[in-house]
Amino acid sequence: MRKVLLAAALSMLGYGSAMAQVIASPPEAFPNTTTMPPQVAFNLYKASMLKLRDEARALQRADGGTLSAEHDAEIQRKIDRATITFHRRVGGLSF
Repeated sequence: MRKVLLAAALSMLGYGSAMAQVIASPPEAFPNTTTMPPQVAFNLYKASMLKLRDEARALQRADGGTLSAEHDAEIQRKIDRATITFHRRVGGLSF
């Protein structure tokens, strides 16, 4: 029940439906899991988030100071994908 409420809250706050789906799903929902130590997975996730931040800043400059709706959606999809990959790498997380 707690997972479902957290997933719904994240979805409503705009954190993406993919993120909410990951949180609501048990670890066995990811059958093609390649697990690794959590710290290694976190370091890879952090590196991808920093890269996405730089990409978003470049797009923001190109868009004249504010991300266009299309670029914002593109960055959000990439964030969702990186987060799902992180969860798969650690074998899913219990909340």
